[in-house]
Amino acid sequence: MLAIITKRADLLFVVMEWLFVAPRVAHAYVFTTSNYVPLHGQFFIAGTILLLFMWEIFALRILAGPLSGAL
Repeated sequence: MLAIITKRADLLFVVMEWLFVAPRVAHAYVFTTSNYVPLHGQFFIAGTILLLFMWEIFALRILAGPLSGAL
């Protein structure tokens, strides 16, 4: 949501958002079926790493300054 509001959302963010959704869906599936803890833990970690990477990119873009051509 913040990437949209700050006009920093681009193709990279859309792709990363969908990549984040995939391990979350897999985590929910494992959690509601077999609940095999090591497997759903791996999916959780994968989603967390993707989310942290997205926050890092967002922070770097904010700290880099305003968009070129923005008023």
